[in-house]
Amino acid sequence: MSETDLGHRPGGGDFRRLLVVGVVLVTAVVCIYAPIVRHDFVKFDDHHYIFESPVRDGLSPAGVVWAFSRFHSGNWHPLTWISHMLDVSTFGFWPGGHHLVSVALHAANAVLLLIALHGFTGRLVESSLVAAVFAVHPLRVESVAWAAERKDVLSGFFMMLTLLAYERYVRGPFSMTRYAAVCAALAAGLLSKPMLVTLPCVLLLIDWWPLHRLAVIPQKCLLEKVPLFAMSMVAATVTVFAQGHAVSSLGRLPMAIRIGNSIRALCWYVAASFWPKDLAVLYPYDRDATMADSTVWLGGALVAFTLAAIALARWIPAVLMGWFWFCGMMVPVLGIIQVGSQPMADRFTYLPGIGLAIAVVFGGAAVYGRLRAYVGSRSERRWFNAVEGGVAAAAIIALSLAARAQLGHWKNTEALWRRAVSVTKRNDRAIDNLAWTLAETGRKGEAARYFAEGLAINPRRPDSANALGLYRLEIGEPAAAADAFRLAIESNPDVPQSHANLGIALARMGEATAARAAFESSVTLDPNFAGGHYNLAQLLISNGDTAAAKRHLAEVLRIDATHGQAHAVMRRLETSVGVPSDRRQ
Repeated sequence: MSETDLGHRPGGGDFRRLLVVGVVLVTAVVCIYAPIVRHDFVKFDDHHYIFESPVRDGLSPAGVVWAFSRFHSGNWHPLTWISHMLDVSTFGFWPGGHHLVSVALHAANAVLLLIALHGFTGRLVESSLVAAVFAVHPLRVESVAWAAERKDVLSGFFMMLTLLAYERYVRGPFSMTRYAAVCAALAAGLLSKPMLVTLPCVLLLIDWWPLHRLAVIPQKCLLEKVPLFAMSMVAATVTVFAQGHAVSSLGRLPMAIRIGNSIRALCWYVAASFWPKDLAVLYPYDRDATMADSTVWLGGALVAFTLAAIALARWIPAVLMGWFWFCGMMVPVLGIIQVGSQPMADRFTYLPGIGLAIAVVFGGAAVYGRLRAYVGSRSERRWFNAVEGGVAAAAIIALSLAARAQLGHWKNTEALWRRAVSVTKRNDRAIDNLAWTLAETGRKGEAARYFAEGLAINPRRPDSANALGLYRLEIGEPAAAADAFRLAIESNPDVPQSHANLGIALARMGEATAARAAFESSVTLDPNFAGGHYNLAQLLISNGDTAAAKRHLAEVLRIDATHGQAHAVMRRLETSVGVPSDRRQ
């Protein structure tokens, strides 16, 4: 393809070859993800997305209105909500059906990427390799195997359609219909996930290489992107409003730490793309590492590579184009505007990773072409080609095997969190989530050990401290339970249940005065906390103050007229028949 070509129109032979490669890509995706039909939903957003929203009612006009008019889970992506609703209408709550739709979308994305890249460049081998890396890389597993991440594969589908529509648009004279198709595909992508806000920049990169439009018609290239940038700005603004409660303030995460984390995250994404080892659903935020001297060196390495890519752009333009694609699409998720507490995530690479693959594959092909020119005989060239093909095949096979292994960690919630705990260090959130998972399945002793381990790393987890304290009470260790409840109160003193739990532990230790103060604190914080009034009444009964006990029992019955234990105790007090033992609520 000459440097002035604005696109490549496939011939009959190209279509046949594209069809063969497309079948291979789909087959590879199916082979890797086949076990997913037996996977469960995971209790990490899946239930919140599917069971605790109108999605659970399936597709309906009211559901569509909700999807477009409401923020939920800190997001506004109506087309993604509608896709989940359609899944529920089709498969009910069978996890395998939901997962299969995501696999189908991922396979379609790989094929559409192949077609788009071939249309832009006319290079089948390189386009096939980029599409294959995208299809089988283990960093893609999180986006495909996690039902709640439908937004990744769905937005990816519309991004590929945007690329295809753009490739068709630039082939000939201006056509409003073709341009409208580009805008419509981008709009659908933004309605699926706002990650696509930087896609207009990617189209400008494509204008520079491989289309070479930017040097020929720069004003047209810029003007035709104005509506696209306008849509991106609207999507970005809505997203900021939707995620407002989840955005960390500068007080919690100073800008220096955010920049440091962005540098380390970008380097980690590059490293994981080449060596995807120890992947997990959740990585801990390491403030010390982000401020270490090594972060400065990593930042310097990124700048040096960027400058080198710019210097070599005349000879190897694919490297600069792919690198800017990768970095540009990463901008929304690098943590400068920090949403949540994760410093990085595998799913963030779903679309940016394509740029890195383009830089490596097309850039490597350019270097290989120059080296091949120095190879003399035909036999030496055949040997050179065999080595190249062998390296590419080995890389694709290795990535496929790694992706299949990574998929196994997504089979259920426990496997997911055990993996995260085993491959990361000081990951208190992963440890805490594993503990809750074990507690819900009745393995309270093992859960307590993980609760204690997580609290040792980060004591500011009142729910975990309460859970640990309740287990200590259950096995007859009130002193240890009291310590856990005090930790919960220190983390968040405004939770009435923590004060009531502390009162129960103190009462069992015989510290009646301290227990009464704890119970009184619980009902002071929330006068309508029935459990606090009930426990305080029992303590007062044990101390012989039945008049005060009756007042608190009356409060319980005012709050909850169906409270059976309060009714029973009140009747006993009124008939002077016995006194019940204390009972935790």
